[in-house]
Amino acid sequence: MYQYLKESPFFAAYNEEQLQQDLKQLVEWKNLIPRQETGRVQTIEDFKRKKFWYQCTPYTIEIERMVSRLQDLGDSSGLAGSHLV
Repeated sequence: MYQYLKESPFFAAYNEEQLQQDLKQLVEWKNLIPRQETGRVQTIEDFKRKKFWYQCTPYTIEIERMVSRLQDLGDSSGLAGSHLV
């Protein structure tokens, strides 16, 4: 995920610590579900490093769908580029 973000100019100054903080916040807000990756663990040290996979919650998926539908409505009504206030 970090490598993907670093490809964007918007995240040029972004570091791994910030990513961890952001992921932690999304988990606290119940937008993501963390799952510890145990399939590739070969040593106790690997396990202690706690690499996680993150899954969007159904709530988050529905919000994304709603935002997409609202964008489509704006595009079809000629309001593209307008901002909701």
